[in-house]
Amino acid sequence: MAARGRENSPSSSSLQTTTASQPATTMTITTTGPATSTRSQQVCRSSPAPTDGGCPAINGTIYQPKNAIGQDIILAELGQPQSFKQLCATNHPSGSGSGPNTHLFDIMKPYLPSLEECITARAYYNLQLNVNERILGKTNIGEFGLCRSVSIVKRERDYCYLKNGTGTNDAFGVPLDFASAVLLDV
Repeated sequence: MAARGRENSPSSSSLQTTTASQPATTMTITTTGPATSTRSQQVCRSSPAPTDGGCPAINGTIYQPKNAIGQDIILAELGQPQSFKQLCATNHPSGSGSGPNTHLFDIMKPYLPSLEECITARAYYNLQLNVNERILGKTNIGEFGLCRSVSIVKRERDYCYLKNGTGTNDAFGVPLDFASAVLLDV
């Protein structure tokens, strides 16, 4: 904290500024004059960049997410754990009507702090989709149902992207900003 001067003369106005700074938060309080007080507050928060768990060392490794009690997250009909291959410097951007990945779309884009948590979210999405389809009497998950890949963008205020598939890799010239994981055959 920093504090600046306060004069003790009754005829002069006093000025005290206090600034506190923490990661992602800044607050400024200003007081002026003996009779007047002005308070300004600025709070700025941003999401830290998602992490990848150790690229390039994790590249090509298999990750099996666990539930809250340490068990594999399985697809009920198949009875096997969901397994994901982690890929560094990889991004499968969704198509927006043009480009090589027109068949891809982002199912959702939550902020999650790590590739592992992004993979776990995908596993739970797939599990719940499978459960809901069984409840509704459907046995075919369908071409676009399962989340088959995820990508994270390792920049402040960016996201985990759950996708319906994979396609052409495009890291937009900054491969260190991306990591992905692909669902292995289920």
